[in-house]
Amino acid sequence: MSQTPRIPVTADVLVWARKSISLSPEAAAKRIGVSPAVLAGWEDGSIQPTISQLRTAADKYKRPLGVLLLSSPPLDFDAMKDFRRHAGAANPWSPELHGEFRRALDQREVFLELAEEAPDSVPTTVPPPRLTTSTDIEQAGGLLREYLELTTSEQARWSDPYKALNTLIGRIEDRGIIVIHAKGISIDEMRAFSISEEPYPVIALNGADYPRARVFSLFHELTHVALNSGGLCDLHDGNGRRQSSSSTGRLEHFCNQVAAAALMPRLELLSQPIVVTANASYDWNLDELESVASHFQVSQEALLLRLISVGRASWETYRVRKDELQEQYAAVAAQRRERRKAKPGGPDFYRTKARDIGHGYASVVLDAFGGRSITARDVADFLDVKFGQIERLQAELR
Repeated sequence: MSQTPRIPVTADVLVWARKSISLSPEAAAKRIGVSPAVLAGWEDGSIQPTISQLRTAADKYKRPLGVLLLSSPPLDFDAMKDFRRHAGAANPWSPELHGEFRRALDQREVFLELAEEAPDSVPTTVPPPRLTTSTDIEQAGGLLREYLELTTSEQARWSDPYKALNTLIGRIEDRGIIVIHAKGISIDEMRAFSISEEPYPVIALNGADYPRARVFSLFHELTHVALNSGGLCDLHDGNGRRQSSSSTGRLEHFCNQVAAAALMPRLELLSQPIVVTANASYDWNLDELESVASHFQVSQEALLLRLISVGRASWETYRVRKDELQEQYAAVAAQRRERRKAKPGGPDFYRTKARDIGHGYASVVLDAFGGRSITARDVADFLDVKFGQIERLQAELR
């Protein structure tokens, strides 16, 4: 009986690929479907994998198969080293976060390729206004609103946070910024991240987050792009913790303030009936906070922090309400889990796929395919779907 052919690979490359996604040998072996002893053999060069095993390893390590066939580990392949963690985050990035970050890079590379191969399919880039951390907060927020052509009257007509989120994402995509949703990652690890490099920057939101929180994160990351300082952000809406004195902490604080100013313009906020009568010592209750927060489609916590910054609430009120808000978030999260359990089959595959890869990105790929600039195999690869699923995905986008 003939033996399954083995593929000669460099052991150091396999070690590098595993470590680059923060997988232990035990976890990697389990994901690939081999024993720890077999994986150890690959990594010390005493055993060579089959082509099927190598394909599985490439998939689990989130690397193209060709990368695992290199003669030595690449020195400049991984841009992860340039990204930040918030102060106090000691754990390495999870494999899921590594994978989603690489997906963001891959989608941007597709955009760059299509800009050459099918330029009529790709939106014209309109960079956001350039900001610096010395830009006045209110002015910066106003500039981002102008960039997105967002008016207070339009904002007041948003019926729900999903309407706000989808409207803003669409407007950002129209300006040549790719927006995707990361999946399989706890919001405790990541709420959003961005790649600010031009052209075609990327904003990634955590699909597990609440829609109002994602609206805030969208503006937070847009501020990063405007600053040309993309990175990993996992702070809550404004976050009540004391900001780090480090440059990273100050930068995150600035982006939070600008996002708040953009979503809750000072004059519009101060004109709200309840806010008009409030002062710095006003004792806001949750119902009052919700009535104003819903007007701007932000969280109550983000609103309360903004009220503090404009002199209409105190940190003492924030500390008291913070515990109540945490209880409220926990109750909402429990309700969401129960609804998911009660819904047979889980969320619709095509709707979730379109959201995760981004409607703007998917539409560009499909438009290039319709113009015969790329092949059906390219489409399946760029959208990470099977050929037979393309038509259904296209229907979902419509």
